[in-house]
Amino acid sequence: MWQELNTLVHNHDLRYADFYVQDTVNIAVATLLVHTAFADKSFHQDEIDMIRGMLKDRFGYNDTIIDDLIISAGVTSDEYVDIHEFIDTIKNNFNDQEIREFFKTIWHIIMADGKIDPLEQRIANILAARFNIGPMEHEEIKREVLMNSGSSFKTTVQKIIDDT
Repeated sequence: MWQELNTLVHNHDLRYADFYVQDTVNIAVATLLVHTAFADKSFHQDEIDMIRGMLKDRFGYNDTIIDDLIISAGVTSDEYVDIHEFIDTIKNNFNDQEIREFFKTIWHIIMADGKIDPLEQRIANILAARFNIGPMEHEEIKREVLMNSGSSFKTTVQKIIDDT
């Protein structure tokens, strides 16, 4: 599926179709959300539910498309997946505010399972750097998402943040 997504992004025949840019952006967003959630090699039901809800609400994706993305992430979990082209697609099509909102969404996905895995943190660090989000702003976004999370989760995550 990752190969198919990359093929779609690079399909020059589709460049002239009205839907090309928006579909490419949607695919990039969906792929990065799923890839982030699966960075720790497992999907927590809360992550799946959050991604499913977002992709249905924002893009109108049905369960089949979302399930295909999730299955593909699982199948390719031991492979190197080049997320940089998806990142570039978002950078080239989102303004600064949209990038920051997307980055907040990434943190919502990371925190959905009640813990911050080091591999998820690594992806967040990569995205922050590529999206020109400095360390202080990154920390502010992370804390903002934390404060908007459930109270038991806040306690667990706050301890993790304080320990780092």
